[in-house]
Amino acid sequence: MADTTLNILIPVVKAVDNLDGTYSISVRDAEVIAALIDLPSAGVTPYVYNVAMPNPDTEYSQALPASAVAFQIRLQDSTAFRLAFVAGKVAGPVAPYLSIPAGHSYEERRLDLTGITLYFASSANTKVAEISVWTS
Repeated sequence: MADTTLNILIPVVKAVDNLDGTYSISVRDAEVIAALIDLPSAGVTPYVYNVAMPNPDTEYSQALPASAVAFQIRLQDSTAFRLAFVAGKVAGPVAPYLSIPAGHSYEERRLDLTGITLYFASSANTKVAEISVWTS
């Protein structure tokens, strides 16, 4: 492991001076930097889910696919919503759950999300949850 670390540190210090106050690094160097800050393997396969939410204060869910490493959820029209990782928390609502304000999304990255299901609800009717997921 020490040899690998030494080998990847060398390209990190290389940068090209653009002579305008900025510096550029190569794609390979960017991958090395990501490895040094302990990022997991990058997502390879994207999935997009559009989950209809016709009724207010009703729990809807979406299971994340196997090998999921990142996701983002938002409502299509940027309405506020509630999110939980356990069933039975968002419709009522009953703590614990997360309140996602209007105009915001919620995301997680750099995790093993295999077996996770998202549970969500909104106080408004006729909404659509947009969920993007990356798997390794």
